Amino acid sequence: MFLIIFHFFFNSSFADDFCENKYNITRVNQTIVKTSDDDWQSWQNNLLNYRQCIISRNQINQQIYRDPNFNWSRSLFRQYFLFMYDQAFQENGHYKTASFIKNLKLKYGEIDSVLLWHAYPLLGFDSRTQFDFYKEMPGGISGLKKEVVDLFHKNGIRVFINFNPWDVGSYQELGIIVRDLDIDGVMLDTMNNVPQTMVGEINKQKKGVILMPETTPSMSDHGFANGSWAQWYALDKKSSSILFQKWVLPAHQLYFIRRWDTDRHEDILYSFFNGSGMLIWDNVFGAWNPYSDLDRLLLAQTGVLLKSFFNNFFEAGQWLPLVPTHIADLDLNIWKNTSGEIFAIFKNRSDHLIKYNLDEGLFKSLPYFAFWKGAEISSNRVIEIASGSVEAIVSLIPKAIEVYKLFPQKMTPFENDQERIPIPQKTVLGFTPKDGQHRGEFVTIFGGKFHYEVEHKKRESGCYPFGGNRYFSWGQNFEDLIKHIFEIEIGNFQIKKTAVTNQEFLSFVIESHYLPENSDKFLAHIKRNNEGELPKILDNDQAALPVTFVSLQDAQAYADWRGERLLSEEEWQYVASGAGANNLYPFGNDIRRINDPQSVNLTGKIIRADALIKGATPQGVLGLCGNTWELTNATYSDGHNKFVILRGGSYLPVHQSTWIIPRGPRANNFHAKYLLSGGGLDRSEAISFRTAY
Repeated sequence: MFLIIFHFFFNSSFADDFCENKYNITRVNQTIVKTSDDDWQSWQNNLLNYRQCIISRNQINQQIYRDPNFNWSRSLFRQYFLFMYDQAFQENGHYKTASFIKNLKLKYGEIDSVLLWHAYPLLGFDSRTQFDFYKEMPGGISGLKKEVVDLFHKNGIRVFINFNPWDVGSYQELGIIVRDLDIDGVMLDTMNNVPQTMVGEINKQKKGVILMPETTPSMSDHGFANGSWAQWYALDKKSSSILFQKWVLPAHQLYFIRRWDTDRHEDILYSFFNGSGMLIWDNVFGAWNPYSDLDRLLLAQTGVLLKSFFNNFFEAGQWLPLVPTHIADLDLNIWKNTSGEIFAIFKNRSDHLIKYNLDEGLFKSLPYFAFWKGAEISSNRVIEIASGSVEAIVSLIPKAIEVYKLFPQKMTPFENDQERIPIPQKTVLGFTPKDGQHRGEFVTIFGGKFHYEVEHKKRESGCYPFGGNRYFSWGQNFEDLIKHIFEIEIGNFQIKKTAVTNQEFLSFVIESHYLPENSDKFLAHIKRNNEGELPKILDNDQAALPVTFVSLQDAQAYADWRGERLLSEEEWQYVASGAGANNLYPFGNDIRRINDPQSVNLTGKIIRADALIKGATPQGVLGLCGNTWELTNATYSDGHNKFVILRGGSYLPVHQSTWIIPRGPRANNFHAKYLLSGGGLDRSEAISFRTAY
């Protein structure tokens, strides 16, 4: 793989350098920079020749941009990244698609497409693949299509899904998912290429599907990708520039995104200035990063103009880039159609207001409509461009007046969306009445002062800030090692010696007649009879295993019924570390024992809850390391994302991908953020719990 990648970059770079040198073009990162206003017409001619040189020397096949099956893709300027665990979209196993679409439009204006993000960062907690997560969404594939995809389509919004190449899953499976959900496009996570075998498998199932790499594709791969992300593009505010990719292939749609920025102003302006799109991403893998009211307004305003004048100018017009204004820091792009009509965007890079007198020779004597001024310009032909802003003018006056009616002046406030920090949630007891009978053996834990310290990589989903700082809540610099540290006092309590077993939980269900509000995957590993009823007694092998396929609500209901509770995160670690001894593992500090099959579950499957006596804590508590993840009562919410903290690791083998949650046995000072949907997705083959009182 390394040789192939090196070979491509060497040849692509060589071709680009050749063209730049031949036509005296200055390229900086992903932009083309104009270094002088002298002889603009010659520079423009060089740019046109440069475009053809890049296309020819990289052998870019432009057929995909001429294929009528893909015509719709070029006018998709606003794509929303829909993180499907957002409580505004899905709650307690039920979609809220209609209200979500309504609020989405109120929040950002018209949206052209959505990207349904469904599995990462939950991949790795169990053996589910990216395609399993589609199938386990509420209602399965048919429910996802009917209640989500079809509703978006009815509202004129195209639907994309993502493909994770680092996870299990074939291109054939991807094609079937695309067909069954009636998907319009696929975002290729972490990829900069479009494999032809993937194209073939998708085309077998559905034609006209857009493939969009996350990272900048090779120039040759632009012939197979209708769009891509313009992610973290380095933009020099001091230079007059346009987008390299957009100039070479104007039909290739780019989506600007800097997922962790809190100020998106410059990206919105620059993408608009180049006639390009924006990816709107406020829920970043379970970390909430809202847009300011000003940025939301600017997104809606520029989106209206891009969409409304696409056919007249951006699709059919001639792009005249960086036309000289002869004013420092004032850039100008013009699109001129065959009828001589003009759409122009002025961009002010300075720190002061700029006034510009429309030049008769450049703009002729036509009247224009200026959108941020909100008026027609005829007699007084001076326009004003605010510092760090834009103005757009168009000579199609009747249409401009109609478009201006859609041009928003303010956006609906969403005051509750500004909280970024996850805050602790009160435990809601799951079920009454209590029988108060403790089942299984309990161990007495004597409390005391405890130095609580947790250490882990932050991951892109972030964590909570407590014991650290607000930075912990963000996924930026996701490989950074973070530590939560504080001093606490632990009281005395009784802890269940093992995880709750299948038989113990089953007995609770039968005795209490417990039925969860959402029963998707509830005790999915226990076979029902022909009437769909659970057995009363399990065979010995299954009975003694830690119960799995239970949700946080199920676990809370069990604990409440027994007069018990889930452990706090601090209590769990206190017990695992030897009741305050600060041991690294339940069995002590000898790290070599992590590979000892008598201390740690190395079988690759769940084993009895009371197994591995040598892996017990000094107090005799079993199964705290590497059998199943264990739920705690530590739940948090930022208003959009709810999660619970898991402990202990699981029986699953360690995975090599950096995107997968660390698996196998975990040290006592490790914890994991597990996002909750409130439905069957929460129930996992590798997550159990134990109780205390």
